[in-house]
Amino acid sequence: MNKHFLIQRKVLISMLFIAATMLGVISWKQLKMEIFPNAELPMLFIQVNSRIEVTPEYMEEQAIIPIESMIAGLENIEEIQSSAGRRTGSILISYEERTDLKYAYLKLDEKVAGIRSDLPDDFSLQVVKIDLEDMNNTLMSLQARGSGGVLFISSRSIFTTWRLKSSGRSLLMPATFSSSFR
Repeated sequence: MNKHFLIQRKVLISMLFIAATMLGVISWKQLKMEIFPNAELPMLFIQVNSRIEVTPEYMEEQAIIPIESMIAGLENIEEIQSSAGRRTGSILISYEERTDLKYAYLKLDEKVAGIRSDLPDDFSLQVVKIDLEDMNNTLMSLQARGSGGVLFISSRSIFTTWRLKSSGRSLLMPATFSSSFR
């Protein structure tokens, strides 16, 4: 083959380069992007709330330890982490990768419903499935009040709308995401 083939065929090489670039741009535009990809984490979360303020030791003895001993009998559990505070306690249950999380959620909810009657009346329990799809679909909003009017920020996708309520003007800017979950 001739050494100067690429140099002599400038139009052919330019057309191939343009075609490859256009194919890349079209493919890139058709890619679906999400803030959080739709993934299922092998974790379930139990939130324990107290109507009155109690000591962390009381929360641990009266709620966390009985729930942990009930959880220990379930299948495919890899790790259990718990914490206790004055009004809330939490238990994070990590399952093995091969676990059917819908079935595990139902079994855990069934066990939690059975232990509710054994706990003091001051405690309420809630089983939560960590779902990234729900976090991806949440509407984030913030209102800040000050002397210059009210700043309203809401976000539905990767852009944030900033609107000053006193002037009625809107700005569309790339979003900076930070969120806290209660």
